[in-house]
Amino acid sequence: MALKNGQKIFKEIEKKRKNRRLISFFNFDRNASPQDLKGVRTGMSPDHKEPLFRVLKESKITKKGIDLCLCTRGGDINFVWPIVKLIREFDAGFEGLIPERQRG
Repeated sequence: MALKNGQKIFKEIEKKRKNRRLISFFNFDRNASPQDLKGVRTGMSPDHKEPLFRVLKESKITKKGIDLCLCTRGGDINFVWPIVKLIREFDAGFEGLIPERQRG
């Protein structure tokens, strides 16, 4: 998805969700070319907590709410609870949005 198109879609989601702040967490799910290219095919891991904290802090979230959109191949299941705790520091009532994956 092109950046401009993605930004437009995310703005539409925020509007439909009554101006809640949308934080998107997308992992790539394609094979790397060349095969040794790191970071192209990855799952969620504890390494992602610090960048997510920076996004939340720098976004200047208001009390309107946070929606977390996850599009990921999975990853470390022990990573989920620390992420939930982190986001709850900014919005105790945050909501998760998980898009349906279209295979084609």
